[in-house]
Amino acid sequence: MAALTASDNNADLLALSRRLSRPDLNMSDRASHLDIYNTAVRVAQRRPNPSTAPPLPLLLYAIRNILEPSFLLLQTPELLDLIVHLEIFRLNAADKVQHILRRDQSFRRNNSPPVRLLSDQDRSILRSFISTSQLTATRIIYRKIIHGCCLLHIHHLWANYDPRHPDAPSPLNYLVDYFPAFAQHDPAARNSCQTAFATCSWHYNLSQDELHDNDKVGQEAAQFLVAASQYLDDPDDYCLQKGFQIGESFDTIFPPPSQEETVAAIAKYMRAVTQVAGAIEAIFDDFEG
Repeated sequence: MAALTASDNNADLLALSRRLSRPDLNMSDRASHLDIYNTAVRVAQRRPNPSTAPPLPLLLYAIRNILEPSFLLLQTPELLDLIVHLEIFRLNAADKVQHILRRDQSFRRNNSPPVRLLSDQDRSILRSFISTSQLTATRIIYRKIIHGCCLLHIHHLWANYDPRHPDAPSPLNYLVDYFPAFAQHDPAARNSCQTAFATCSWHYNLSQDELHDNDKVGQEAAQFLVAASQYLDDPDDYCLQKGFQIGESFDTIFPPPSQEETVAAIAKYMRAVTQVAGAIEAIFDDFEG
């Protein structure tokens, strides 16, 4: 399959998305699958835009490639970009459901409606997707996933940090990229924080409450980095002061966030998005001709 370019258009992406659902897709064709994955990641790195969200199958495919069979933690920034676009897809789907319900309500005033009306069951299902409680709960899951992935990545970078390789990714740099609402309390970091807000997709369209959470979780990440730095300066002394046995592993002293819980939350979130998309497709194939 020919590689798509930076000018990937919607028609190309839809064709690629349909290819993923074909039963004759060769799962052992590594080159083809790598091309699909790279295309999804490249498109997801664009600035978030509700009108140009990548197709759902493409997003799901790329996310699963990072999470399965094991979580590729070094791909966390790419994973976050993909999840942000999945959230945009979810919000677009919710808007579409609201639009369809309004149209259905309008057509019910017509004695001879030009399209079929929704069944009571259809209306009930769709209303459940856009209830305030459902929308709020799913958004909370989304933000917890973002922060959970950020904490996992920072812990992983520090646990594998080797000062003999100064070109290795710095956990401190990611503290700014992931938690600018916290890092901006340092006047020297404010310009970098503004850049992070503007360029990192996972800060797209945050509410004030979500910015507050970013500040709070960022403080947690910073406390870990300070403690880990103290440990690195003198591991034996740190263990003695904190009540650990000398020689304890880094993960014992600084337990990482649960990968299993984060992956399970992502899977739950993906199911919520695909459930809405599937319901729309099943119910409205001929509703909006």
